[in-house]
Amino acid sequence: MRIWKIFLILMFFSTLVYADLNRLVSLNMKNADVKDVFNALSLISNTNIVVGKGVEGKISVFLDNVTLMDAIKSVTSNADLNYRVENNIVYITKLDNIGQSTITSDNVESYFFKPKYMKLDQFEGIINNFLSSTGGKMVIDNSTGTIIITDTKANLKYLKDLIAKIDQPSQQIMIEAKIVRTTKNAGKDLGIQWGVNVNDRTSKNFPYSVQVGAGADPNRNYIVNLPISDVARAGIGAGVGVTLGNFNNTFVLNAKLNALETKGEAKVVHSPKILTMNNQKAKLESGEEIRFRETKTSTTTTTQEIEIQKDEAKTVLDITPQILNDGNILLNLAVELSEFDWTKSVDNIPAKNKNKAETQVILKDGETLIIGGLKKENVFKNEAAVPLLSKIPLLGALFRNKSSGEELNELLIFVTPKIMREKQN
Repeated sequence: MRIWKIFLILMFFSTLVYADLNRLVSLNMKNADVKDVFNALSLISNTNIVVGKGVEGKISVFLDNVTLMDAIKSVTSNADLNYRVENNIVYITKLDNIGQSTITSDNVESYFFKPKYMKLDQFEGIINNFLSSTGGKMVIDNSTGTIIITDTKANLKYLKDLIAKIDQPSQQIMIEAKIVRTTKNAGKDLGIQWGVNVNDRTSKNFPYSVQVGAGADPNRNYIVNLPISDVARAGIGAGVGVTLGNFNNTFVLNAKLNALETKGEAKVVHSPKILTMNNQKAKLESGEEIRFRETKTSTTTTTQEIEIQKDEAKTVLDITPQILNDGNILLNLAVELSEFDWTKSVDNIPAKNKNKAETQVILKDGETLIIGGLKKENVFKNEAAVPLLSKIPLLGALFRNKSSGEELNELLIFVTPKIMREKQN
């Protein structure tokens, strides 16, 4: 009992704070006096809670990471009590004592407002959680886009402050992507190695790597350098995997890509941009479509019908960005990579390699995420000959040149999120 007296003294002599009813709290009390429960909630949330006369009874509370408002509602509902918020203080009273003091003709008001940024239905779930438990109500007029709130003057003041805080413009994020086809060693020229960690420039935000095989050279420093897995090895006809890395200097990246394009070692296949809202999904898609004839025999007749079918190999990025409190960007990323493999075609219809992956990564504003792993091996044969001379018997071979080989290409995807800053007047 003495401990709870000390708690009460601390509560009433603490500095008055704004009642943050959205603060998360956790509490575990078994068969406790309901007054002690509210005293504990007051202390752990640093919120002023006044318990009225006649509030009594025992209750068991097991709350884990819930808002203070939900905790108060849960306790008052199960203990047949009521609450109201006035002047940053939460008042707890017996259910039969609050009716006359909450909603009367003297202390009730109505507030009309039109949201500037949020949707009407978004307000409904939020405001209803903070209305007075006896008599407070909200009406939405969809025809005029108006919300009408009726409540006590004290609680209405709290609700107005809450609305002003949440009805804010959502930040926008520009997502730029580059889909680049490169030669075997172009990744190293870009400053990327999907291999052994070499130096502290490797981003700690990418703890794993899944990719089609690549070598590692520990004697060189790379801007991106991640561990390799044994999921697949180079040398197969084609393969699909996903590897993540990051590049913190977009200007240098673009310069190196331009240089590789000039040398014919890289080609920017597609460079889409999309503007999206914070916490809203954006979808970037690029690919190729093929059409082929398919012969079908009718079940009712013996005639054959030719139909034109189509198939598509594409790169699809589903990205949901979230701006964190420290200014970094959390990307919820779903990647789908697919490509036709003509070396395994049947009746001139290619096979299709594909893979999917989902992950979360954290980037700085303007930092570039690199996705790799779509590799393809092309087998080529070339023949050059000098006209006429190459056809001379026996000696003609001296004027002919045949060459063959294998060429390994890789598809790299660069994703750069940038927070759009509002212009200051």
